[in-house]
Amino acid sequence: MRQKAIGFAVFSVGLALSMGACATGRIADEGDSGPRRDSGTDSSKPVNDGSTTQDTGTTQKDSSTPIQDGSSCMYTVCGNLCVDTSIDDNNCGQCNKVCSGGSSCTNSTCQCSGGMTLCSNVCVDTMTDNSNCGTCGHACATNTTCMSGTCQSTSTAPPQGSCSHSLCDLNDDTALIQGCDTTGCVISVCNSDSYCCDYYWDSYCVSEVAMYCSPYTC
Repeated sequence: MRQKAIGFAVFSVGLALSMGACATGRIADEGDSGPRRDSGTDSSKPVNDGSTTQDTGTTQKDSSTPIQDGSSCMYTVCGNLCVDTSIDDNNCGQCNKVCSGGSSCTNSTCQCSGGMTLCSNVCVDTMTDNSNCGTCGHACATNTTCMSGTCQSTSTAPPQGSCSHSLCDLNDDTALIQGCDTTGCVISVCNSDSYCCDYYWDSYCVSEVAMYCSPYTC
């Protein structure tokens, strides 16, 4: 009877221990010092330790800006394009600056080829262009035309300037002074025929106008 009582007591103690373990949700192991505390760090969220930059909501268009395919542009971002503004005809020197009128982008500026000059976004020859004679914006007056970069008379006879009579005048054969005309025709004739300036501007001198003063003639 006493042995049964001892056995029942042992059984009761074991049952109580088992029920206590179940109440805590775990079975204590040897060497277990108790439940581990949560470190408080959620591994699913990145830690802002300064290694990442937060998005400020602005887009900075520079050489590090990614374009559509995700790559980075080492030149200039214009819209969604990566362009070299030093040679791009549609973005020359800056975005959306288009080279027109036959010009092309060279060293970030719109330039013309073949000795042409860019005037009002058009490539012109300032040696012959009546609206840009010699330089951009210099227009030739009525009855003149641009030749060799200067506005010259379109009349047959060369301009007279301070000459005492027309270079084509056969009625007054008075000698002419070199340089009296604005185009230098008298100089050209007298350099070849000194008689025209030393003595008389005769019929020979008149005929020499066409010979030495092209495109003028008498």
